[in-house]
Amino acid sequence: MMTAQPIRRRRTRQGLSLLEVLIALTILLVGVTVGVMGTRAATRTFSHQKHLTEAMSLCEARLEDFLLLYPDSADLQVGAHGPEHYNRQGHETGSADVYSLTWNVTSHATLAEMVNIKVQVTWNDDKGLSRFIFLETMREGGL
Repeated sequence: MMTAQPIRRRRTRQGLSLLEVLIALTILLVGVTVGVMGTRAATRTFSHQKHLTEAMSLCEARLEDFLLLYPDSADLQVGAHGPEHYNRQGHETGSADVYSLTWNVTSHATLAEMVNIKVQVTWNDDKGLSRFIFLETMREGGL
């Protein structure tokens, strides 16, 4: 006579264990944190590059303006000049704004009719730190 043996069922998993859920959430949290930190760093870099590009444009524009001046122009006389103030769009304003442009004219060491011109643009970054960029050239002037 045969005896009936109990049928063993394979247990199938019905869900995730608490440990698996915690590990998945930890990985997700680390990934989101890294993503947010990367976005913040990219935003800061973009802001710095935007200021730097605008400041460089202002310096270059001012140097090009000097090419159009007569050598005896007041702007080419030896000494410190400025400041001129500009907003974020690069338009000159009458009072202190985002960018401050100054230039210094000095006599050339060996060529009597030439002058050295140093144009500097200063601004404050997002953290309030003072930043600047300058360009130098020489041309006939200061007569």
